Amino acid sequence: MRLVATEYVSLDGIFEEPGQWSFPFFSDEAAQFKARELEKSDALLLGRKTYDGFAAAWPTMEGTGEFGEKMNSMPKYVVSSSLEKADWTGSILVKGDLATEVRKLKDKPGQDLLLSGSAQLLNGLMEANLIDLYRFMVHPIVLGEGARLFAEGVNQTVFRLTHHETFDSGIVILEYQSAEGVGALDVVNERSSCHQTGRCVAVVEDQGIAVLILEVGLVADAAVNRLALEIDAARLELRSGGLDVLDVQRNRAFARLELAADLGDVDHLDREAGGLELATDRVLVAL
Repeated sequence: MRLVATEYVSLDGIFEEPGQWSFPFFSDEAAQFKARELEKSDALLLGRKTYDGFAAAWPTMEGTGEFGEKMNSMPKYVVSSSLEKADWTGSILVKGDLATEVRKLKDKPGQDLLLSGSAQLLNGLMEANLIDLYRFMVHPIVLGEGARLFAEGVNQTVFRLTHHETFDSGIVILEYQSAEGVGALDVVNERSSCHQTGRCVAVVEDQGIAVLILEVGLVADAAVNRLALEIDAARLELRSGGLDVLDVQRNRAFARLELAADLGDVDHLDREAGGLELATDRVLVAL
């Protein structure tokens, strides 16, 4: 499952008690967006405080239709060191090492695992680089006081915008992924192909997907298309045609391409990837 953190936030970063300030901006657009989000999710991941609030409200809330039915029936994984039981239908307590247990949940098949509220949990998972997508519903209001979503002293983290949309009420949806990916730069620098060629080329496993990591330069659309052709010629089928720039570090740009390959072939693909170096030389301009 993909772990998606979805949060209501104000312009000054407050996430606390959105029920007290978000309703004036809630509209049919927002309701439809949240319904689609829940439809694409198979389970919730909640901290204790958020769980307590949800468990007190949702079972008795009237007029919620199919949305409420799913909220009340779907699995809810509750991270808490103090709760001894969780009575809301579908609730499962998560104990033990946070990162280890959440990785086990992410390894389960299915649609999104939705993390809502739960700032302490979000910050812990962000530090462990376990959140696949950050989805913020930014509301056009400055609150001036209240708990902020990101903890004071959190590590500096760079994100890349993957989607945005606006509603007539002034709400802006912003979706981000960590620009650091899943530590691909560190993995690439350890692969032998990086030491054998002028640039790094490697195939690694990224959350169950075979991913081609390239050290690249200035990329134009035509270059991406030609690169895709070269990869197809090497019988490495693409999952998507886009080339995502991961990071620029010490004048070295890294990018990733998802491959539609059997993960059992990752090592084989890594041996073949060195042969793609000549192809990338022809279509990419080195920094």
